[in-house]
Amino acid sequence: MSKFTNALVPSVQRLIDALQVSVMTLSEIQEDPELAKAFENVPSDYQGCYHPVEDVIMIRDEYLYNSTEIVLHELIHWAGAEGRLNRKWILNSRAAMMTSDADVISDLMDTKDTEEATAQIGMLKLVIVLGLNPALYSDLTLEYLESLLSFNLAKADRDSDKAVEHLVSFLGMRKVA
Repeated sequence: MSKFTNALVPSVQRLIDALQVSVMTLSEIQEDPELAKAFENVPSDYQGCYHPVEDVIMIRDEYLYNSTEIVLHELIHWAGAEGRLNRKWILNSRAAMMTSDADVISDLMDTKDTEEATAQIGMLKLVIVLGLNPALYSDLTLEYLESLLSFNLAKADRDSDKAVEHLVSFLGMRKVA
């Protein structure tokens, strides 16, 4: 049983359970040699990340009890994976993780900021749909979006709508327009 069972607010835990997504702490990942190898190059300043090859969301242990924003952000990335919404950046990042080809990695970086904006905007939309207090997360979202170098806001907004709709459909809900 994951350490997350008691760490998340109930509506977020229900969503994870309905999606049957694997959310693990870094220490749990390090207990499995194959997973540990897959996550060994994750930058140390990442609070969490979605690994498209392993189809696992990782949260660093020190953020376990303050992870709602991180988990929701990573769920938006998860929704974009192959076989779900097939967003270009997630598909390209999967390819980049399996190659050292500089051209593939360069193509990935061209769309990274838009994917990050998609995940952050989608996180805030999920907060609202799940009945959480958006005031707790809106400043973080604005700060994060301001830190991105360049992104396509219209595409990020459109893709985040699709991701939220996909995720909440597993709860039998519809996103509020």
